[in-house]
Amino acid sequence: MHVDHTLSIDDVALQLDWLPAVEGGRATFIARIARAGQTSTVNFEVELAKLSPTQLERLQNFLSRRHLGRTSAPEVVRTVAWLLGISLAQTRPELSVTQRRVTVRTLLLVDACQNHVNKENM
Repeated sequence: MHVDHTLSIDDVALQLDWLPAVEGGRATFIARIARAGQTSTVNFEVELAKLSPTQLERLQNFLSRRHLGRTSAPEVVRTVAWLLGISLAQTRPELSVTQRRVTVRTLLLVDACQNHVNKENM
């Protein structure tokens, strides 16, 4: 599944793809982010069996609405950040919550945008 969304808030382009087949109980996602002249591609997996019923329902609702084109760009960004956080918690349990948040911000190029804005304001 492939859909482009561009946010005008800080000029972010985000593409989110996912593999329709679940292998080994894991869903695979590919996020491509362009922000402040930089790009990032992040491939990550979420182990579905480890999600709480609420998390699984949230993911299923999002993917269903996404497939129908009924998600907003800000919602996609929030969901990608949420899924990256879950993926990191599953694959890198030694990371603290703060370390996971910093990693997600880095992967989504949030800090690149902050630096870009700061340079423009100098």
